[in-house]
Amino acid sequence: MATIRITWKSIRTGILPLLWLGIALWMIQANLSDPPLLEGDERGSNVEGALTFGLIGSAIELMSLMVLVRPWAQRRSGGGLILAWGIFLPWTFISAMMSLHGGSVLMLHLLWLGLILAALLGFTMMHLLTLKKGLK
Repeated sequence: MATIRITWKSIRTGILPLLWLGIALWMIQANLSDPPLLEGDERGSNVEGALTFGLIGSAIELMSLMVLVRPWAQRRSGGGLILAWGIFLPWTFISAMMSLHGGSVLMLHLLWLGLILAALLGFTMMHLLTLKKGLK
C-alpha cells in the first residue's frame, strides 16, 4: 500500500495555487449567477469585463507572488518579501476602492488579495523565525 507523504514544502508551494483555483471557480459561478448588466447604472452588480479582469488579474498576481516570495525555496531572501509587501499592500487598498460599488466578482478579487496578504504575513513570520534561528 502506497503512502502519501505531504511535506511542509509541498503545502507552502501548493496552497496558493489551490486557493487561486477555488477563488477562480467561485468568480465564474458568481458571474453566472449575476451576469453583467448591459445598460443602466445598477450598483452592486457585475459589470462587463469584470470576470476577465478578475481571472487574468488574479492569475498575474499569483504568478508575481510566487516569483517574488518563492515558497518552494528553503532560504528565501527578505528583499522579495519586502517588494511583495510594497506591491500587494497598496494594490489591495486600490482594489478595495474599486470594489466599493462593484459586483460579486470584484468582491471575490478583493478576498483573493486579502488571502495574499495573509499568506505574505505567514511567509514573513516564517522568514523572521528562520533568521532568529540562524542568529542563535
